[in-house]
Amino acid sequence: MITAETIDRITRFDGGKLPVVSVYLGLDPDPQDRSSLATRASSLLHEIRPMAKDNSLDRDARLSVRGDIERIELRLTEERPKPGAIAIFSCSGVGFYEEIELPRRVRDRIVVDATAWVRPMLAVLDEYHRSCVLILDKEKARTWELYQGELTETSE
Repeated sequence: MITAETIDRITRFDGGKLPVVSVYLGLDPDPQDRSSLATRASSLLHEIRPMAKDNSLDRDARLSVRGDIERIELRLTEERPKPGAIAIFSCSGVGFYEEIELPRRVRDRIVVDATAWVRPMLAVLDEYHRSCVLILDKEKARTWELYQGELTETSE
């Protein structure tokens, strides 16, 4: 589940002089779309492959981007049962890797920058509001929270 705390943790990450790779990939419930997941992931990663060989970048930055590409490619070829989207943030040069499932589909994209690109996650987070249900009787109170389509009991 995506939370403001998750976004805050990701935005506070500082890779120093190493770039952060941010990937968003939509996951459709349609089986035809799922079969194209590996192809779409490869297409996105193809956009940044030249950076891994770009001599204008620092050697550590190139190695970090290569590591990010390998790890993300491996992860995105795995089967995903839940529809929605996945956001991945990676900076392998310092061991940073975050993967967040989003409750709805977002546009496929990849961004390499000094900081993680969280704008699509902020947009998704802004669409979902929290609701609380409280049941009281003489002996106890029970509460449930509905957030992003998930109902969880918060206390009894």
